[in-house]
Amino acid sequence: MKSTFLALLFFSIITNMFGQCIPTKEIKIGGSYQSDSFIDYCPYYNYMVDAEKQTTGYHYLSRPIDLVPANFEKVKENLENNLIKKVGKDLVDHLKFRGVSISAYDSIRKFESRYPVVDMSRCFTKYFFYYDFIPAEGVSFCLGIALNDNLQIISNLPLPETEEKLAIDYSMDVCKILEIAKETGTKIEPIDFITFEFDFDKKEFFWVVRQKIINPKKGLNEYNQILIEARDPSQVVSYRQTVYIE
Repeated sequence: MKSTFLALLFFSIITNMFGQCIPTKEIKIGGSYQSDSFIDYCPYYNYMVDAEKQTTGYHYLSRPIDLVPANFEKVKENLENNLIKKVGKDLVDHLKFRGVSISAYDSIRKFESRYPVVDMSRCFTKYFFYYDFIPAEGVSFCLGIALNDNLQIISNLPLPETEEKLAIDYSMDVCKILEIAKETGTKIEPIDFITFEFDFDKKEFFWVVRQKIINPKKGLNEYNQILIEARDPSQVVSYRQTVYIE
């Protein structure tokens, strides 16, 4: 009875958060860790916050974060202090640590049967960090950070670089974003998804509200999409998109 009550309570909380404006399934995770560009060719082990403990060993499996090497906490602390200098404490406080991949150069032979095959000529990453940026309740943007042997950042940070663009409006949530999208007068329903993304050219975050394709057919299909600046939600762009379905 108690477990049933807790399950109903949890469902009620989720419903109150998003059920009145958009189903949770229509909130799409944004960004990408891009680990394949930095760590895949290295002989590495994963240490993840949500990994379960195993009794048969790990090898290629993700290991619980409490099994991470002893010096890791200092590496993580130095990285986050560096990030604070680059993008400010406010943004770093909205980062959620998910885990880390650590290259084990002395264990290359243990990875001989793994795919992709270890290629040390393409391995430049010692630590690869997995973070989720949480701009609003229930919204996540994935970002990965690669460090070399000298603990220098060697990956492009999907984070703003100027004080102006770092001033993200954290008062926004999916319901407010949906309301702004509807106020444009652009036909946006039925909703396909809402997500939070980063523009590498403009170096800033933005919200995306995409319309679901109505009556999809073979060939060209059209849908509406709205972009809303994360730092200034009054800056909105609506446009028509086309996609080819085979």
